[in-house]
Amino acid sequence: MFIAHAMLTGYMPYYGVGPNGMIDANQVALFSSELEKFAKSAISEGRTSAGPKGTKPTDERVSKVLDESWTPKQGPMRDGVVPMSQLDWADQLGNGDRTIRQSGCCLTALTMAAGKITGEQGLNPRIANERIRAAGGFSGADLLLDRAASTLGVKVTGRSAITSCNSEKLYGQMDQSLAEGRPILAGVDYKSGNSSGMSNADHFVTITGKNPDGSYRAIDPAGGKEITFRKGKDGTYSAGKYKLVEVSFLEKA
Repeated sequence: MFIAHAMLTGYMPYYGVGPNGMIDANQVALFSSELEKFAKSAISEGRTSAGPKGTKPTDERVSKVLDESWTPKQGPMRDGVVPMSQLDWADQLGNGDRTIRQSGCCLTALTMAAGKITGEQGLNPRIANERIRAAGGFSGADLLLDRAASTLGVKVTGRSAITSCNSEKLYGQMDQSLAEGRPILAGVDYKSGNSSGMSNADHFVTITGKNPDGSYRAIDPAGGKEITFRKGKDGTYSAGKYKLVEVSFLEKA
């Protein structure tokens, strides 16, 4: 029971044990009630594989229930960009066998950037996904970036892997783009085995601005939180486990 409580709430309860190690029945009853409350909350928010009474984790109804119960959340704007999380969307990604929640980082990052550049209010990953799919902007679950971008009202003016030979030039382009109010779609490398086809990128974020100390502000679609890329001694930019390895520059079509 204590472990279940920790998994649902993020902290381990300290109550339930009385003097001399004896179980406090009143506290256990209170704890059980609290656990039930958190369990119901987890189900309603889609944070568990459980469904309504009578369903099982393998029940086909579960995915439908989670999709309907999930409430997309958007944070306050940062540098004029509305933060979005791919985790809020259980829709099928493109024409593939995965969901936006599972693999929609590039779609979500592009959606955030396009919303700022075009000024389109209400644009979100679900709308973008449907619009791009209808326009043939997916190969399976992979974005065909040029076509996908044009479907959202922007065009890709340049896409490059960051190397030791071109990094300073690209950083200068990034600074100019951000100064002119255009977010950047950026690929980061944080695990082995995946590639964007352009670089070793296996995840995408939206770079929104530059700080006085030379670091870059970005929004991570894996949760919608702001992260900061700082330049290391080797000349590369990193934000925690993320290493910046690819950039795509966008402007209004």
